[in-house]
Amino acid sequence: MTLLLYNYLTENEKQLLLWTEGGFIKERTLIDIKVHLYQLYSFYVEVWYKGGKNEIDKLWSFSSTDLLEPYLVDIDIQGLTSGN
Repeated sequence: MTLLLYNYLTENEKQLLLWTEGGFIKERTLIDIKVHLYQLYSFYVEVWYKGGKNEIDKLWSFSSTDLLEPYLVDIDIQGLTSGN
């Protein structure tokens, strides 16, 4: 499955594939929005939940690692860079 093919799926098909094949990576919060990041094959999918509800507001898929930056700020790499 490629990112292009995934984007052609219906919302229900995207969700089913994500829940069965995707791997949860991290969660972040933006005011009243929760965003869950998953890896699916060679790309990433964000699941946006709005207003504290357990309903999906949108799915956003991408392959650029530059878009992972909001998740990287919470990862402590000090132990990796201190020579220990």
